[in-house]
Amino acid sequence: MILIKHPVNGDSDTSGMERVAIRVDRFKLLKRRWRGTAKDGNDFGFELDEPLTHGECCHRTETKEYVIEQESESVLEVDFTGHLFEGLHVAWSIGNLHMPMQSLASGVRVADDPAVRQLFAHLSVHYHEREAVFEPIRNSTEIGHSHSHSH
Repeated sequence: MILIKHPVNGDSDTSGMERVAIRVDRFKLLKRRWRGTAKDGNDFGFELDEPLTHGECCHRTETKEYVIEQESESVLEVDFTGHLFEGLHVAWSIGNLHMPMQSLASGVRVADDPAVRQLFAHLSVHYHEREAVFEPIRNSTEIGHSHSHSH
């Protein structure tokens, strides 16, 4: 088992390296101590100071780069383009339910949940259902920054 204590510095040239995914769900990814298996069968143990995020490299060999790949899940997305006041009201309402949300360039993404669906119906909010990586805001410094990585 390969022990990981922190992400790998991204300053080196990784062109030509094989990218190997370590798939993990959002809930495990929030933890600091967990185990995972890469697509090539290598086992990893994680003892982290800070949780890793989707797309982060956690281990590198001469030929391979091991990258965290968060699993997609069912989400609801609301586009606020041109409707700032309504967007602020919806975001406040989601927060008032204590539901995690992800800020997007044009709106918000939330996990598909019956309470959120009921809220959207009550507020007459139009939303889109999709499968996507959900990276909720973890602290106030992330607000206003989209953390979407290429999938």
